[in-house]
Amino acid sequence: RAAVVLGAASAAGAAPTPAAGGWGDMFKPKPGEWRCKACLCLNKPDATLKCSSCEEKKPGADAAPAKTAPAGASFSFGAAPSVAPTAGGGFSFGAAPSTTPAPAAAGFAFGAAP
Repeated sequence: RAAVVLGAASAAGAAPTPAAGGWGDMFKPKPGEWRCKACLCLNKPDATLKCSSCEEKKPGADAAPAKTAPAGASFSFGAAPSVAPTAGGGFSFGAAPSTTPAPAAAGFAFGAAP
């Protein structure tokens, strides 16, 4: 009766042949992938301008043109301003500014008014 031994040489006496790729081959970049020089992250092919992790420019990539707003463009939060800006800077909490001037000798005091 013959015993079966796993991993032994074939009956012809030849040594088993290693697999075509070794264990380290799974860490090699696939076609189109690239390694960042700054953080050593392996980037997918769709990261064409900068690293996905640290945003370092990809070696050999052309810089993207700077995006500028069209002339006359402005930003708003969706509501028209309710009060026109004043000489004091235009910042308010929604209440109308006081028309009563502060006393000339106004100081700072803690506690209740006397």
